[in-house]
Amino acid sequence: MASLFFLFLLLLAVVVRPRRVRIPLKGRHVLVSGGSSGIGFAIARRAAAEGARVSILARDPDRLHDARDAIRRDTGVDAAALAADVRDPRRRRPCP
Repeated sequence: MASLFFLFLLLLAVVVRPRRVRIPLKGRHVLVSGGSSGIGFAIARRAAAEGARVSILARDPDRLHDARDAIRRDTGVDAAALAADVRDPRRRRPCP
């Protein structure tokens, strides 16, 4: 009985296993919150490298400028940068 249950689980795992989805980014616009550092920055840089128009959003304008410059240097894409605290909609402002 246990071996039949194990066989069923094995079959189920093969049939229902998640498949990797690849969404083409070329020509699309990608908005990345937390895009000035860490995972957000890596995602923004990768999206730009794949041909997306990129906007990064973060709280610190100085780090945003550095991230925007790094994306431009690494990929040739001019990323838009917006300094904002997503917790407070009144504090949104564009980076010069």
